[in-house]
Formats: sequence, C-alpha cells, structure tokens
Amino acid sequence: MYSELATGVPDFAFLLLAIVLITPAAGAAGYLAGHLADKHDLAAERGSARSRSVRRVLFWCVWVLLSLMLMGVALDGYIRLNTYSTFQQYLSIVTPYIGDRERQQLLSQFASMRCRADYVGVMSHLQRIADSNSIALPPNKLYPILGQ
Repeated sequence: MYSELATGVPDFAFLLLAIVLITPAAGAAGYLAGHLADKHDLAAERGSARSRSVRRVLFWCVWVLLSLMLMGVALDGYIRLNTYSTFQQYLSIVTPYIGDRERQQLLSQFASMRCRADYVGVMSHLQRIADSNSIALPPNKLYPILGQ
C-alpha cells in the first residue's frame, strides 16, 4: 500500500468501481445461491418453507460477505487518502521553516516509501522540524505515532 500511496494519487476509480460492481453482485450471488440450493435439495418440495428458509440464509450470508468486502475497499481508500493528506498538511505547515533542498528530500522520502516504518520516519522528521520551531501540528488521527 505504501509504495502505491507514494505516487500521491488515491485510487478513487477503483473504489467507485468496486461499489458499483459489488452491490449488484451481492444480490445476484444471493439469488444464485438460493436457486442452486433449490436444485440440489431434491428432498424438499419446490416452494416449501424449508427451501425458502435455506435461500434466505444463503442470500444473507453472501450479502454480508460481499458487504464486508466493500467496507474493506472503502476503508483502504480512506486510509490512503488520510495518509497522503496528513503528509501534505504537515509538509505545508513546516515548509516556511525549511529550505527547498530539505523539502525536496522529504518529498523524495515520501515518494520512495515501501512500508509503514518509512511513513513513520517521514512523519517523525516533520514532527521534529515542527518541534524545533515551536509549531503545533494537528494530530495524526490515522496513525497516532507521534505521541499526540
């Protein structure tokens, strides 16, 4: 995630596509699961209460599973956006107190992130700059790594 985030472009197209595709897919999968349960349940009469009950349970299981997957995609998008936005905010706040070379180095470090430790390092560096200039940065709500 961090190497993709380092490009600075949150993947909103993927999130929107996931929402548009997963929601109808959940309904279709639930219907199909119920339909297949009917076909394989040779002992049950078509339209019996037991058969309808099995269809409902299968539908809701599939719907819940796909909804959880959708929430995971949405959470991933939120994390990416918040991570990038916090970095940009911190960098904008400390820019008047650093030289152009140091700013370029911070941008380079952010662009070359590969893991959470890299992100923590960049954000800690920004926090040290702010502390040395008596600047209060807003709290990093996503990763409260800086003791705020």
